[in-house]
Amino acid sequence: MKKLLIAIILLALAGGVGFKARQLLLERVKQKESQKTPRNIKLSVELVKPKEGSLEKRIQAFAILKSTQSITISTKLAGYIEKVFVEEAQKVKKGELLVKIDSSEIKSSIKSLESALKAKKSALKYAKEVYKRNLNLYSIGGLPKEKLDRSLTELKSQEALLKSTQEQIVQLENKLNYLEIRAPFDGVVEKVLLHKGDMAGAGKPIIKISSIKQKILFSFVPDLIKEIKVNNLVYLKGEKKAIGKVKSIYPSSLQSLAQGEITPFKPLDYPFGVSFDIEIVSKKLKGCVIDSQSVLEKKDGNFIVLYKGKKFVYQKVDPLLESNQKILIATCPRYPIAKASKSKLSTLTSYGTVEIVGEAK
Repeated sequence: MKKLLIAIILLALAGGVGFKARQLLLERVKQKESQKTPRNIKLSVELVKPKEGSLEKRIQAFAILKSTQSITISTKLAGYIEKVFVEEAQKVKKGELLVKIDSSEIKSSIKSLESALKAKKSALKYAKEVYKRNLNLYSIGGLPKEKLDRSLTELKSQEALLKSTQEQIVQLENKLNYLEIRAPFDGVVEKVLLHKGDMAGAGKPIIKISSIKQKILFSFVPDLIKEIKVNNLVYLKGEKKAIGKVKSIYPSSLQSLAQGEITPFKPLDYPFGVSFDIEIVSKKLKGCVIDSQSVLEKKDGNFIVLYKGKKFVYQKVDPLLESNQKILIATCPRYPIAKASKSKLSTLTSYGTVEIVGEAK
């Protein structure tokens, strides 16, 4: 009787253990099945078809607009300013009259010398006649040699006096030119420093004038000097149309910054002295342009994620140039590439067959 009871208890225990084991096994199977990736997952991922193109690397620099030539004009002769013919900001042509200084004193001197010149011409004419007469008399023995020599000396003296007076007149006429100040080149009047009635001293500034032709001076970090070359194109910051090209890199620095000069393609509509930001193209390459959001950086390199046969696969790329959220690679892949956050790009290849919905292009 006792042995039978023990046998019944053992059977009951065995049955309970088996039931629990089966239940545990079924739960594990269900968990595994739930962990399997569905075969036709639908994802919202932006796909982009890469295109051939070019990419530039631009270096930012600080620039200031200058005139190619700027001078302050003064007079060689002192005098009162009779009239100023121009105003500030006025454009002028080469040779145009800017300022006239009183010339009455010099003109009076010229007039006096011209009167003296007439008298000297008469005296010279008479001296020539006397010498000619004495020469004829001397040739026939009617005049001593000493008297002939004196008449020749007088003739040469009158010739010298006449020439001296003529030279004085020319010198004064040249001085008149100094009293009429004209534009040395096509330009614009920056400042009028003296006005009608002011006394213009010799060498004292009267007008400042700058040429219309412009140049752009720029400064940049010396570390970039190897990247900036003569004839590199230059843009206003953020613009697509070039405004000029690098003319030269100066051998000296200013306030620890390297300096250079740019030749604009056409005059900029800015006043001289204004400063602005520019971008200088240091490199330009052709290839396949892709968005930086399409590149996944991993320990073993850079990768793009291709959408090929409804599956995502990695393809390693070597960026040739990076600029403005764009990356240039050598050749464009045949398949569209995913554009997404880095975390999303890193998980796409873990899916099987994927159907793109929503943001696909």
